[in-house]
Amino acid sequence: MPSIWADEADEAADAPAAPAAPADAPAAPTAPAESRNQSRNQSRTEPRTEPRSQSRTEPRTEPRVRQRFGGALQTAGDAYAVCKGLFEEQLELAAAQRPPPNEPIAGDSSARAAFQLLLTDTQQRELFLHTASDQRSWPRLKTLVGAPPYHFLAPQDASVLNASGFARRRANMAYENAGTVANSGQFGHGQLVDEHTREYRVAPRKIDPTDPLPGPEYFRDAKDLVLQVKVKRHSNADKRRLFHSSFKRQLFFPQPGEMITLQETTRLMSARGLQAPSKTQLRVKAVWPRSGGASTAAILVGF
Repeated sequence: MPSIWADEADEAADAPAAPAAPADAPAAPTAPAESRNQSRNQSRTEPRTEPRSQSRTEPRTEPRVRQRFGGALQTAGDAYAVCKGLFEEQLELAAAQRPPPNEPIAGDSSARAAFQLLLTDTQQRELFLHTASDQRSWPRLKTLVGAPPYHFLAPQDASVLNASGFARRRANMAYENAGTVANSGQFGHGQLVDEHTREYRVAPRKIDPTDPLPGPEYFRDAKDLVLQVKVKRHSNADKRRLFHSSFKRQLFFPQPGEMITLQETTRLMSARGLQAPSKTQLRVKAVWPRSGGASTAAILVGF
């Protein structure tokens, strides 16, 4: 199961191993004895040199945050505490390793994935402004949060920092209109997924630290809720194939009147310590695409 604590690159370890060579394959040629002896002597006399950047990319031990919280987060307050702790831990590592500005170090991608997965827009804004209030964090914000403009910032936050310091040709920290839906990059990994592989994240305007994370408890007493949805990107060839198949709905946002069945994604299950997902049926009442041709949208759902 994918973990919110592992860097994106670390997940390559789950890929299948390369096939073994057939039993009758010819053995690889061995080097002459003289050459082997020379190589051994050389390795004993020449000092080993390693690139300076290796210390920033090698795997590290389990984060202290994970040791403190484990994998059983229950509430929005738990999620915020975890992400705040991950950011603080990454800033401490960067202060010790002193990488160039905006250059990622081990652990940054997992901290960003947790930030996107666990926090609502309101919580993301709160944590970003808290972190950015310390100037020492500025060279690390891009690696922890991504490049601006940020959908979770309000228009009045636009003057907090200079967007050009994060990436070239970036002029704005926030969008002109409040409540902008996250783009596919800032959407991150979804919290919920439906039967058509569309991913969802909750988007309440207000959040209480005691509110449960997405799941049956979150939807139990709710009437109408706003979610954000992301449709997977496909090549043109795959789009044509899917369009003429029974999987056509994978290409489109859910439509008003459609019933969707949501369950926790494997990443959210990992964060919550769940062994199996639970299912919730909701009816779509309205859809607001982020823009024409966008892969994300806001939807209104209810029972």
